[in-house]
Amino acid sequence: MHMSNRQDPFRYEFEMPIMGEFRLLRIDQRHVTHGYGSLEMLDMSYHGARIVTKVDFQANKHEIELSIIITINDEPMTVDGMIVYQISHGVEYVYGLRLHTDEAILRRITDELKVYARRRLGRR
Repeated sequence: MHMSNRQDPFRYEFEMPIMGEFRLLRIDQRHVTHGYGSLEMLDMSYHGARIVTKVDFQANKHEIELSIIITINDEPMTVDGMIVYQISHGVEYVYGLRLHTDEAILRRITDELKVYARRRLGRR
């Protein structure tokens, strides 16, 4: 497992966590066809995210790849990523993810976060 390397110049921290789901894709080199659960996304950048879930992936012992499904505004978005760190937080676990992003995903993240931020500013 790699330690966090937060070098993204942009990271958006949500006022309230964004609810979502995960699907387990791979443990070490084994592809997995089961393993679903709920998550909360705390923040997101172009290449990373921080999530909370009650599932202990034992990421300090295994290489874990997830697919996360979140709805920031109106349309669900799916992004795959690797867990880079795990922190126990009571009965929950906080995970840092390195997201697998291409140009289309980067544009989608930018667009989604712009709309989200505008909506948040409009409520004040």
